[in-house]
Amino acid sequence: MNSIHYQALREAAQNYQSMLAWYEAIPDSPDAEVDCDEALAAFKRQIRHREVDIIADLLDELEAAKKRIAELEEEKETLRPVGVMSRRAFWRLENRGPRFIALWPGPGIYLPRKRPDDGVIVYARTDTGIEVVSAPVASGIRIKGENDTSIKD
Repeated sequence: MNSIHYQALREAAQNYQSMLAWYEAIPDSPDAEVDCDEALAAFKRQIRHREVDIIADLLDELEAAKKRIAELEEEKETLRPVGVMSRRAFWRLENRGPRFIALWPGPGIYLPRKRPDDGVIVYARTDTGIEVVSAPVASGIRIKGENDTSIKD
């Protein structure tokens, strides 16, 4: 629907619906019939005999939106919380790889332990191709025997 503006089409349809309701409520009024005809003409100008194209475009967009929602829900299932850390610590961690995702905690998010005021919840992907990072590693806690200064995968 590149050449059709949603808002203009919506306004024309709503205008026609209200005029039609007015005409049906007062069928004897000559003004109602004229206004209803004008609203119908405006709606037809918006459609321009492309009803099938408009419907097909809307259905394509609906299908694409449903696929995107399914992808996001599937991605949500592959994440698991691995810890809470301050924003500064997360920003250091953020540059280490794309497998970490942070959600800034809102008032409705419950965590079993106290978190810093500027804390973030760190998630790791759990699908088969990516190894889950343990909470101590994700939070930057060094494990005895680590030689390298970077976080190990």
